[in-house]
Amino acid sequence: MTKISFISKADGELFIDGDKVATITANSPCEFELPKGAYQFCFNQKPIEDDDDLWYPQEFDLRLNGSGSVDIRREDWNEVHIISHTTTIGDVLFTDVMSECENDADNDPNPEVDADMRNVRMEKLKSSYDKVIPFNEVLMIVVREDRYGLYDLNRERLVQPVKYQKIWSATPEYAIIQQDNLCGLLSPEGEKLTPIKYSWIEANTTARLIRVSMGSYTSPDSWFGLVDRPGMEIPLAQHTNIYSPEGDLFTLEDFDMCFDTPIHTYGFYNERSGEYIRPKYDQVGTLYYNRMPVCRDGLWGYVDGKGHEIIAPRFRQVWNFRSKGFALVELDDDLFGVIDRQGNYIVQPEYRTIEVTAEHWVAAYTESDKCRLINLQTGHIMPTIYDRVEYLNNRVMIFKRGEQWGLLDMEARETLIAASYDDLTPHNDYLILARRGEQVGLLDLQGKEVLPVTYSQIGACRDGLFWVATPNEDDSLSLHKWRCIDAQGNDKTPRGYKECYESLEAGVFRVYDGMKEGLCDLQGNEIIPPTFDSIYDFHHGVAVVCRNGHMGAIDASGNIVVPIIYDNLWNFLNDTTLASRDGKWGAVDRTGREVIPCRYQSTDSRIRNGYAKVGITALAMTDPDNPELTADFVGYVNKSGEEIRFTREIPCYCDADETPDPNLDGRDIFLN
Repeated sequence: MTKISFISKADGELFIDGDKVATITANSPCEFELPKGAYQFCFNQKPIEDDDDLWYPQEFDLRLNGSGSVDIRREDWNEVHIISHTTTIGDVLFTDVMSECENDADNDPNPEVDADMRNVRMEKLKSSYDKVIPFNEVLMIVVREDRYGLYDLNRERLVQPVKYQKIWSATPEYAIIQQDNLCGLLSPEGEKLTPIKYSWIEANTTARLIRVSMGSYTSPDSWFGLVDRPGMEIPLAQHTNIYSPEGDLFTLEDFDMCFDTPIHTYGFYNERSGEYIRPKYDQVGTLYYNRMPVCRDGLWGYVDGKGHEIIAPRFRQVWNFRSKGFALVELDDDLFGVIDRQGNYIVQPEYRTIEVTAEHWVAAYTESDKCRLINLQTGHIMPTIYDRVEYLNNRVMIFKRGEQWGLLDMEARETLIAASYDDLTPHNDYLILARRGEQVGLLDLQGKEVLPVTYSQIGACRDGLFWVATPNEDDSLSLHKWRCIDAQGNDKTPRGYKECYESLEAGVFRVYDGMKEGLCDLQGNEIIPPTFDSIYDFHHGVAVVCRNGHMGAIDASGNIVVPIIYDNLWNFLNDTTLASRDGKWGAVDRTGREVIPCRYQSTDSRIRNGYAKVGITALAMTDPDNPELTADFVGYVNKSGEEIRFTREIPCYCDADETPDPNLDGRDIFLN
């Protein structure tokens, strides 16, 4: 504890962190003790010989360290003298008058407690408070009558009293405390790191510094700042915005209104070195490979990861640097070139446009729309002139000469296939779709024909099997007849069915006998006879099925994994999917477990970040004279089926892209 004393030349009232603690008499000493930490003091000073109802508030921030010394971070009390006493008497912490733990006489300030004892104390704590939320292994956030405090399980006492609007865990390193809609920081030991004065504090950051703001976003007087992990403010000017760091670099933004048009300027702060570069750029880009584009007076250049200007602004337009240490740039005369990390030209700015075709190759187009391939590592320019070059992978590229397409081996600098196809396009990571006229086939990356150019369409490919189509010559309404073949052209499609559909990822065919659907394996063996009205495509080894107007799901072995009892069931694009039963919505997982009970009137289209937005239609309690009136209540349910409580009591739908706060607690849906 640190003993503080002061003498005021005027009467007044003393407030600490917004709470009145004393009435001060002029010229009389006032003494009090506080644990180490940071506090916001306010002295409402009554003017001498003036209106009795008039008070002048004087504020400053005070920091007390463990040795008992006092650090006045901003002192503007005109007639108040602050005296610090350097004696420390124990480590007495705040206590709550309603707490069962009021003994402050521990000899050991941090006693060791085993896990079993901690669990016993945890259960005891739950019986004393409305909610108990872990902050870390030792400290618990406790709630009573919508007021929050912080409790130490080891010492069995409150380290912050149960009086705050909110306390929530931001990271294992600190918590955020809220009072009167203002926020401050708490340490892992529960001590106040900052005064409770910020409008917003960044949570879940991995940066060394924490972004804070004062005032609302809509207020012209609002500003952003930075606070370090011990809670000290970084001495910066007041900036309109501070963006999350890229590497060690925070981007600072200011703007001024000029004829009702905001003029933005940007600067930087390096959290590692502490270097402060005041805003001077009109625009900034994104940091890639230790280079960030910056614009000043309409011209672009680059700064490094420390904010230092490495390439002075002189280009009309620039692009981000690539991993191989080059970037495309454009000059004022619409000519393009390539520069290295110091701004030297690798490719002179004499081309109409330049396209990156591989990790160290570019296609440079001249005014005649012809292109040359340039190796940026060696500076070598391929002698052949092409009409078009397109990227396939870092070794193989597709080129066009005249109206025909071929393949290039860039490493060997030779043609794999001469320009002899009407079109070449990637089919997947290892196959190329080749077209001549109306027929298509497949090439491998060495230019070898895997399938001849004889098919009308080619679909899925997996494990040496190909789903192909040829023109349908029978009286069917279908224009194409699909079948499964191997690389030798052998037909693998099951016989005896009217239609079949590939599900090569699951290793099965969905087959249709003219009335019902079933499953066959890739050898044509029947897994499930055609007994379902519909079998939808497989996702993650599970397919939704329909029978007699109800829906469920099966696996690739034909086992029913979700009971066929639902009115509606979405495809399993994740581990869980939405389901409805008896007109109510919920969610099931791939084992058939109803993780969110089907009790909600509506749901969002998917589960985001482990949460689903749900709606309930219920009797409105706002109008007791009209019990027939109903209202739609909206909240969130997590993927374990737990309903998440919100704090506002105004029924309204939230934005579709809004993500719930994972720190929200409680199990009952509140009105959002």
